[in-house]
Formats: sequence, C-alpha cells, structure tokens
Amino acid sequence: SINVLTSQKGYYNVNNNVASFKKDVVVTHPDYVMKADSLQYNSRTKMIYFRTQTTVVYKVDSSTFVYEGGEYDTRAQRSNLFSGTGETSEYKVVSKDYQIDQIRKIAKLRGDVVMTSKKDNLLIYGQAVDHYKAKGYSKVYNRAYAAKVTDDDTLFIAADTLVSIESDDPTKKRLLAYHNVRIYKSDMQGIADSLEYRQQDSVLYFYRQPVL
Repeated sequence: SINVLTSQKGYYNVNNNVASFKKDVVVTHPDYVMKADSLQYNSRTKMIYFRTQTTVVYKVDSSTFVYEGGEYDTRAQRSNLFSGTGETSEYKVVSKDYQIDQIRKIAKLRGDVVMTSKKDNLLIYGQAVDHYKAKGYSKVYNRAYAAKVTDDDTLFIAADTLVSIESDDPTKKRLLAYHNVRIYKSDMQGIADSLEYRQQDSVLYFYRQPVL
C-alpha cells in the first residue's frame, strides 16, 4: 500500500509466485527511492531478490547505498546483501557482505570492511564489523586497524578489537582499542594493552604497561 514500482517489463510465474521486473526498475517508498535493472518479488514468501546492481537513496538525509545483489525479507525486515557501498555527507562504508536487521537496527559487515569518517580523516579497517545504530557504536575485529590521516603524516592504530563510538556531541566521540595495541607514525611507535583516542582533541590515552 505504500510502495509504487514501475519498470519497462514485468513477468509473473504462477507456478512459483515470483514476479520479475526488468529494465528501469524504480521503487518509490515514503522513506527511500530504489533503482535497479532487475528485481524479483515472491508474493508468497514476501521476499525481494536483487539480481543486478541496486541503488537506494534515503530521503531523510540523502544517504546512498549501492550493492551488487542480495535479498530482503519484507516480513522480518532483514537484508542479506553483497558488495555494497554506503555513503552520507560525513561517512562512507564498504564491505563484501551485509546482514542488516532493520527492526533491531543492527548491521553485521563481513569481508574487507572500510569505514571512513570524512570530517575526521579517520579510516577504520577490519574483516568483521558489528554496527549497533541505536546505541551509536561499531565493533571492529579480525585484523582491525585504523588510520588517522593528517596533512603531513598518518597515525596507524592496530588491536585485537576496535570500538568506534559516534555522537552528535564531538566531545563524546571515541575510538577504543582493546588488547595487543600497536601504534605507528613516521616519528613514533608504541605498544600497550588498551588505548583510547579522543577525536575532538586528538589525544591518545594508553592503559596497562604502555611503551612509547
């Protein structure tokens, strides 16, 4: 009742309840606009299948999400997507695989994940990221490290686990590093068990047997 779909061609298979839409597919929703070359919908299971590159633009903040394929369970409001890039005016995220639960507002990203904070010139890398939107933080692990880019140098921070804490209040934004912390810069390197990086003033706090 709230979605409007248009396309150049449409097919419906009565044997498996699958509707296939092809060429200039556009889905208009009160919250977003979705565009693709091909899309399928199972009227029995209420599953949407993305067969080609799909672009979603959210109206509230003009954020854009582009992925190569996947599926969406309209009943459970869960997505399994692959090879996607999401971008807002302040952030960008790239990953090979996305599992998104819209009700719980939890996203699990797997495979060559890169998160970029454009304003802070901060890049966070890892093979696994768990993002908790309602709580405002992301947990990064499996070969996790961060790169803080400045005009003349880059500070690298690596650890078993990184936690990025987001907030509308700049004084509360943090990057936490847990266990086996290593840092490297052209003129400095160090180790510690744990570390806290406060983005507002670029101060590093080392915990438990730091060596610099």
